[in-house]
Amino acid sequence: METYEKMSEIYDEIFPFDENAYRLLKLMTNEGDSVLDIGSSTGGYVNRFIQDGYNAIGLEYTKGFGNYSYPILFGDMRKLPFKENSFDFIYSIGNTVCHLDSRRDFLEFMKNIFSLLKPKGRFLMQIINYDRIFSQSIKSLPAIETENFIFTRDYEYDNPSSLNFIGKITDKNGQIVHQFNQKLTPFIYQDIIWVTNSCGFSFVQFFGSFVLDKFIKAESFVNISCFTKP
Repeated sequence: METYEKMSEIYDEIFPFDENAYRLLKLMTNEGDSVLDIGSSTGGYVNRFIQDGYNAIGLEYTKGFGNYSYPILFGDMRKLPFKENSFDFIYSIGNTVCHLDSRRDFLEFMKNIFSLLKPKGRFLMQIINYDRIFSQSIKSLPAIETENFIFTRDYEYDNPSSLNFIGKITDKNGQIVHQFNQKLTPFIYQDIIWVTNSCGFSFVQFFGSFVLDKFIKAESFVNISCFTKP
């Protein structure tokens, strides 16, 4: 995906490794579990799982993302190239799942996730809380400012079925480093309940942050959904 290829050299500065995120991911596992990261980008979380003794691998769509120094397969998350009952834990963070084209794709994706999980396996998904976006008619997220860059994030939408994510990265001199317009499908709380019931998951739990804040539809910045297979 060209959008992210052009961000590859500065990706880790804009989206650094989050210890709170990793702590929650690890909380979902048992020692030595098999783990899959969908949308693994530069592989920080996969490498950390491996360092901690897990059998971890990443799936990444963008081949030109960077120098891959971790176990990785390249592929589309709509066609997960793994056998049934392959993983104890699967996760996808960073709003990756919203790059699916439709709610029907989301259902098929979740059916595939269910198939790949071993019995009692878990799936964690972190996306932007679009219930809050739509209820408050929010058109921009707070800018991310790092030592060298400023990343502004704006939305355009006419209805809740699709939106355009408009990103612009500038350096501290105001020069544009990269800008893009990416179509996203904004999944809301009710969509997640729908796929939970449709796919056969026994349980889904919601959090409003990686430090386990309560999820509040009208207030939480992110939606973190944790699914359990029977």
